[in-house]
Amino acid sequence: MALRKEPGRRYASVEQFNDDLARHLNGFPVRAGKDTVRYRTGKFITRHRFGVVISALGLLLIIAFAAAMTFQQRQTFQARVRAEEERDRAELERDKATRTSAFLMDVFELADPYRTADTVTARELMENAAKQLKADPKVAPRALAPFPLDRLGDFR
Repeated sequence: MALRKEPGRRYASVEQFNDDLARHLNGFPVRAGKDTVRYRTGKFITRHRFGVVISALGLLLIIAFAAAMTFQQRQTFQARVRAEEERDRAELERDKATRTSAFLMDVFELADPYRTADTVTARELMENAAKQLKADPKVAPRALAPFPLDRLGDFR
């Protein structure tokens, strides 16, 4: 800027030139150069290296913490969903077992010698069970598996 041919683009006084030299030696932006964000940022980083490094490390730690919390939250959510699904499956199995147990208790109640004086054969128990299974649509398919309803005639 001190060597420009146009008088309007040169330093107006020696004090301005001296001020720019002092600014350059102290790491501040000078008026003679282009005043861009990159230039001013570079000068700021040069003057405050320690603070910029500490700030950058702090920002990296915050980002890493946020990423870890997001990952942990996702894992916790997935574990909760799996636990709820397992609980639902266990409840279904419990209900199935309860219905099957109640069904079998009903079937064998006819064979209780203290309730009826009649003798009940296995064939009669199976026929009675088959009638109950055909009449009750709520019985689970697995509860039907031990009772071959279509082959009931084979027991005669």
